[in-house]
Amino acid sequence: MKNKQRGTLGENAVAEYLQREGYRILARNYRYQRAEIDLIAKKGNQISFVEVKTRSSNRFGTPAEAVTPAKRANIIRGAQGYLAEFSPQGCTYSFDVAEVLMMNGQAEIHYIQNAFTL
Repeated sequence: MKNKQRGTLGENAVAEYLQREGYRILARNYRYQRAEIDLIAKKGNQISFVEVKTRSSNRFGTPAEAVTPAKRANIIRGAQGYLAEFSPQGCTYSFDVAEVLMMNGQAEIHYIQNAFTL
């Protein structure tokens, strides 16, 4: 399976997971300038900016370890653009990471809320 295809499957699995957990998906692959956020979801008054990292194994480290300082800065920049564009009132926000291990066509999801902050 190619990396892009694996990544898309992982994003789909996380979107379904979040919806089962009561979130509403606001945006997928949101772009602001050169920044991209995989998923933006809302539950109650909480907006979650979600980075999805999908791997076939932990051989080279956990998926969350691939969210480097540069990647975090990119996600924060994208979130700032989203918040400026849509001006959600009375909302708090978090930066979450969804680790997805794809094994035998099955997605194992480990969701990390508040994985990093500004």
